[in-house]
Amino acid sequence: MNDPAANWQSIRELFRVFLGNDVAFRKFIQTCNTKSRESGRLTYAQEERWNSFTNANPEFKSLTFEEVVAAFHVCHIHLKPLRSVEVPIRKDVVSVSRTRESEAQISQAAFYAIPFVVDSPAWGEATHLSVDHCEDCVRRRKQIETGHDHPTAATTGVNPRGRQE
Repeated sequence: MNDPAANWQSIRELFRVFLGNDVAFRKFIQTCNTKSRESGRLTYAQEERWNSFTNANPEFKSLTFEEVVAAFHVCHIHLKPLRSVEVPIRKDVVSVSRTRESEAQISQAAFYAIPFVVDSPAWGEATHLSVDHCEDCVRRRKQIETGHDHPTAATTGVNPRGRQE
């Protein structure tokens, strides 16, 4: 397999062990593939973690931002390489108002949620959106679309408490 993300497996494992916290590791990955990629830089929290890691592992100090983001271009749920796929835009989803408490619960659960639904009239006539997903996420999406079931620990590999199964 000639996948750039697979070439970075060892650095991801070293970083994961260094952090000693699976949730922080997955959050770092998720942020690399969203906020950091969009802004063109690591967030403050990411910089702190990355600098601590490179101080302990100076051989990685010379990595550029682009190389760091490439190293962590994997699914934060399944830890498999991401690839660009076209997903349908669901226009039949209605936004609902949320209380502060429910918003906090949704925010905590969203870390392991599968982001397949786009609720926005701004998409106009578009029917699909290009997103990065791993093969397992694509497979899950197809199961959900066909109505077979909803995400569970058995299908996502993550139990409700956020621990890897």
